[in-house]
Amino acid sequence: MRVLIVDRCIQSTIDISNYLSDSNIELDFAYHGISALELIIKNEYDILILDACITKLDALSLSKKLRQQLFSSMPIIVLSKQTELAFKVQCFEAGVDDVVAKPCAPQELYHRILAMAKRGPLRGIGQQKIADLSVDYNAATITRGTRKIKLHQMQMKIIKVLAQHYPNTVSREVLEQEIWSGVLPDSSPLRTHIYRLRQNIKNQLDRDIISTVYAKGYKIA
Repeated sequence: MRVLIVDRCIQSTIDISNYLSDSNIELDFAYHGISALELIIKNEYDILILDACITKLDALSLSKKLRQQLFSSMPIIVLSKQTELAFKVQCFEAGVDDVVAKPCAPQELYHRILAMAKRGPLRGIGQQKIADLSVDYNAATITRGTRKIKLHQMQMKIIKVLAQHYPNTVSREVLEQEIWSGVLPDSSPLRTHIYRLRQNIKNQLDRDIISTVYAKGYKIA
C-alpha cells in the first residue's frame, strides 16, 4: 500500500514515519498542496492524508480538484484541530472521506489507514460523462450505449487528459507533459499511441471520439 502524507510540520511526518517503519505501508511526503498535487499526478497512491493547514493549495481546494477535475477516487483523510461540525461538512462536501482530530496518535492513524484501505475507492467518483460516452477511470473503460471497451494504461492516460480539458483542444506539448510527468522519452511515441487508441475505439464503438485540430492538437469530439 502506498500513502501520501501532506503536512507542513516536519516533526509530525517524522513521528508517523517512525511508527509505520515496520508496516507494509510505503510513505511519501509533501509539505504543501502544490507539491502534493505534482506527486499525485506523477504517482499512484492508495490513500491521501492531508493536514488541514497546508499552504499554497489548501486541503479543501486540493480535495475538490482531485474529485472534480482529476476524477480521483482515492480515499482522503484530513487531520485538523478544527472539530466544529461546519468544518467537517465543508470537508465532506469537498470530497474528503474522513476528518480526524489533531493531535492524532500514529497508532490511531495507522488503523484508520487500514480501515480506509479495506473500504476501497469511492464508487462513482472516478466516472465522467462526455456526450454519449461514459468514461470509468477506475475500471479503465469507455462505454457507448451497450458497448464497452477496456483500455490499457497509456490509452487511459491520454483519454484522461483530453477529458479533463473537454471541450477544449489540448496541444501535443501539454499532452506529453501531463502523460509523462515532464520526463519525456527520447523519441515521443504520442502519435503512435493516439493512432492505436483511435483505431481501438473506432473498431469497437463505431465512432472516432478523438479529433485532430490542425496546428493546435487534439480534442474529444
